[in-house]
Formats: sequence, C-alpha cells, structure tokens
Amino acid sequence: MIVLIILLVLVIILMIVIIRQYIGSYTVGDENIVLFSGAPGTNKTYLCIKYAIKRYNKQIFKYKIKKLKNKLLFWRPKEELEKPRLYSNIPIKLNKREWSYKLDKEHLLLVKRINKGSVIVLDEIGEVANQYSYNNVLVQVNFQELVRFVRHYGQEW
Repeated sequence: MIVLIILLVLVIILMIVIIRQYIGSYTVGDENIVLFSGAPGTNKTYLCIKYAIKRYNKQIFKYKIKKLKNKLLFWRPKEELEKPRLYSNIPIKLNKREWSYKLDKEHLLLVKRINKGSVIVLDEIGEVANQYSYNNVLVQVNFQELVRFVRHYGQEW
C-alpha cells in the first residue's frame, strides 16, 4: 500500500514537471520584444493590444508592490519609482478613465525619454521607419539602438 502511494506521488510530480515545462516554453519574458506578423485582417492589432494591456497591468502591479515596500520599509533608502506607462501610436483604452500615452517619433528615435518598466505598442512600423527614411541619421542610429537594446533601457530608464 505504501509503495502504491509513493508511486502515485512520483507520477503526479512527474506530470507536474512535464506540464510546467510544456507551458513554460510558451511564455514570453518581461524584457522581450514581441512581434505580430501576418496577412491583413488576421487580428494582429487586436492580439497585440490584448497582450500589451496584460503586460501593462503586470508592470503596474509590480510598481504598486515596490511603492508599498518603500512605505513599509521606511528605514531603508527610498527607491525612486516611476509609474510605468503604456505608450502607443494608436489610442488604447486601458480602463474607464485611462488611455495609453501617445508614442511619438521622438520616443522611438531616443529624443524623448520613456518611463522605466513601460510597455510600448508600435502598430504599423513602416509609418515610423521604412526603406525611404533610412537616410535619416536618427533612424539609422537611434531607432536601431532602441530596438536592439530596449531590454537594457527598460532596466535603466
């Protein structure tokens, strides 16, 4: 009887490990760039917005936890906090009272600053940087730098 119980527990643990590994392989980390590509009319923008709002709410939750931690651990030096924002070149309604912040070309070209921990939604990238604007030095250097190092900027901004 004891051997049967031990065997059952081992099978359950093995199933949990397999399921966790299967599900874990399809999760996207916080610092990743996610690209939605496909034919016109395949709900790319809808999926992007849905994912961005979910990621934004997660960042706001982390921000509130850090803010609470700053209040409770009053003897420690206060961590300077910026509220994460959702920047987008299309308007996104986040809740009844709040909309996304306008993502300007200056944000993407590193002329304007983006808050730490923010989520960026860029719909139709060709409107910002296309083959015709490649002669622009800001597009060549700054936009490429933002795309390559966005994860690093999210940690430092």
